[in-house]
Amino acid sequence: MARKMIQNDTTDKDAYLIIGRLFCDIRRYDSAINYLEQAIKFDDDSTNISGWAYAYLGNAHIMMGDKGKGIAELNKSISLNKTINSVKYAQDMFFNMLEQEKKYAEAIDYEMDILAKDSTEADADACLSLGTVFLDILKYDSAIFFLQKAVLRDDDRSWVSAWAHVHLGEAYMGKGETEKVCRELNKTIELNKTKNSVMYARRKSDSIGCKLPNGDEFPKWITIESENIIYHFQDTFDLGLFMNRYIKEHDSAYLRINKIFQAALPQKLVFYVWNNLQLAKKLLGRDLGFTEPQQCICEVHQWQTIGHEMTHALSYWGWGITPIEMTRLINEGVAVAFHLSGRNKYQVARKALEGKGYHSILEIWNDDQNISADIIYPIGGAFLTYLYRKSTPEQFKELIKNQTIESAKNIYGEEQFNKIIEDFDNMMELSK
Repeated sequence: MARKMIQNDTTDKDAYLIIGRLFCDIRRYDSAINYLEQAIKFDDDSTNISGWAYAYLGNAHIMMGDKGKGIAELNKSISLNKTINSVKYAQDMFFNMLEQEKKYAEAIDYEMDILAKDSTEADADACLSLGTVFLDILKYDSAIFFLQKAVLRDDDRSWVSAWAHVHLGEAYMGKGETEKVCRELNKTIELNKTKNSVMYARRKSDSIGCKLPNGDEFPKWITIESENIIYHFQDTFDLGLFMNRYIKEHDSAYLRINKIFQAALPQKLVFYVWNNLQLAKKLLGRDLGFTEPQQCICEVHQWQTIGHEMTHALSYWGWGITPIEMTRLINEGVAVAFHLSGRNKYQVARKALEGKGYHSILEIWNDDQNISADIIYPIGGAFLTYLYRKSTPEQFKELIKNQTIESAKNIYGEEQFNKIIEDFDNMMELSK
């Protein structure tokens, strides 16, 4: 959409900023820099567009290893002072760089300076940042002081409070005050502000056996680590033979599937294997199974198909490239295609489509966000099985990384794409 805006007006600074920001999000920093510089070039009045562009430029240069250039761009964003959020973003990037380099004294001085400049209403974000630094260097009392201030100054009880309570729990853990740990972690869970903070708090709660806010206990886990996967089995029955078989099957599936996707995950894949579906839904807020690919976490029930959830993670990190754009049909379809159940995916898909009135896979692909799972999963699995067999390895890789119809047309070319759609529709008896 932003590229269409640029086609209509080659000086559209908003469009250049949008594309630059998106390239930052998918870690294509060299492309991001080009578009962000164009946004600044066409922003004659140095508006909030430039404020954000300099902030993202700073991030891009730092991530590409040019920290001097990155700091210079971040400081430009801060000096422009166009919006509160762009300035905070730039400050956070600078602070994070100092923290990652373990320059803790400089990081503390930097955030203290921010607080000093706003003595009437100190920044909750800055207090949170200071609390995390003091936590890093094991100064628990100082960490607690600033994390509590972050909560007090976060009037909207936002993500700042959610993470402050998590880190307060960690600080109290360092002091050996277990009751306070559970209290703070439960506050994050009750706030339910961000998915990651809630998941992080639950993991911490699991590890020390906290009780939930309603008095129930978190499940106990048996943990076994293999070469590529860390397994956590819910400990409510005798798991001995089941665990051995489960690990053997999933370790083998990982190697088999990853021959295709060639993924290098940032950490080992983590499987939480539940046998109590009701408790899992209560704690996780949704039905099993599902995967958080960015965090390399799979939440599954014990009898789920072997390859489905791990395929979500392996395809996401496949070939060392994170996705540009994902669609529900392709993303769920690839997981079904490689779930290793042994079922005939074409027969299952034809049965699921009976009487539904669809005439082409393109109808489903175009509207996949609004189509029920009992259609998306089987038809997606059949389609991706078919595409995998009809594609070169490079074509399949490009489709998994950019899953739109427009991208597929570019990948296969108009003639081959139309032939694939026509043949698949005929096989599924959709064209009748």
